[in-house]
Amino acid sequence: VVAEKMTLFMPEDRLNMTFTLQASLRVKENSVDGLFNSISPDSDGDVLRIPLSKIYKTYAEQIIRAEAREFLSQYSINDIAANLEAVNAKLTEKLTKSIQERTPFQVRYIGLSDLTYPEIIVRSQEAAAERTENIRQENAQYELSKVVLERQLNEAKLQRTIEVEKALAEAEVNRIIGESITP
Repeated sequence: VVAEKMTLFMPEDRLNMTFTLQASLRVKENSVDGLFNSISPDSDGDVLRIPLSKIYKTYAEQIIRAEAREFLSQYSINDIAANLEAVNAKLTEKLTKSIQERTPFQVRYIGLSDLTYPEIIVRSQEAAAERTENIRQENAQYELSKVVLERQLNEAKLQRTIEVEKALAEAEVNRIIGESITP
């Protein structure tokens, strides 16, 4: 397992983004003998061994670093933040293919982790979330006010209906009284 801590200048945003590219690799069985021909082994008594870190530095490190930089620089920071899983899947596919074709390694896992976005992007996202929440709260307050005002309107209409009915009843009483009085 290797972890490449990287800082990448994102051309579209003109900002730096830091992340860790983690890879779980193993040497292909059919490549072991060839490694002893191309990398000088370390001697540990009677045993000759080549540390995996040495194989990684010789074959895969530059491929991973260069291709990850090239691939990720196509995106904006917001694109990566919004579609991290999809970007990670495409990056994994690209690096896996390159590593397995050009190195003695077989890939078990490759992926981004520990992404640190520039502070200005974080603040921008927080401000956008705050604006969205404020709009949601204002809409909720509007709906509440609307319900209160509709209730008040209905009460006023009912009150007016009652007043009209009272006035009509009183007018009817006065008309009847007026008809019953003689000179």
